[in-house]
Amino acid sequence: MTASTENTEDIIQETYIKAHKGLSSFKEESSLKTWVFAIASNLARDLLRNQKRWPENVTDICREKALSNRSFLEEMMGIRMTSEQGEFEIKEHITFCFGCVSKSLPIEQQVTLLLKEVYGFKVKEIAEIIDNTEAM
Repeated sequence: MTASTENTEDIIQETYIKAHKGLSSFKEESSLKTWVFAIASNLARDLLRNQKRWPENVTDICREKALSNRSFLEEMMGIRMTSEQGEFEIKEHITFCFGCVSKSLPIEQQVTLLLKEVYGFKVKEIAEIIDNTEAM
């Protein structure tokens, strides 16, 4: 979510410290995993709120840049069709693009998407982590 190794490491460290300090107050109303992810998600959201967000039209900007460079598109398709690694490279590119697009979403939606699609949390667990209802 942060796109920065340093910020990610800071969030991990702060999560560990907060979880360690608050372990005695853990009420076991959810799993320990859900509780720790809630701490990390809150810290990440706080950090992202304090940073400048990507522009809402970031997908349009990326699309225009890709379509304006015909040689790039031809090279990309050539790699996909001729290289054994082509399929992997395309999937990696799509993953990168997915990350860019997700940065244009509101922070709560970024967190929800990450928890569901990357970490495999259930909707009920995500609702607990982000302190919201399942319907949201």
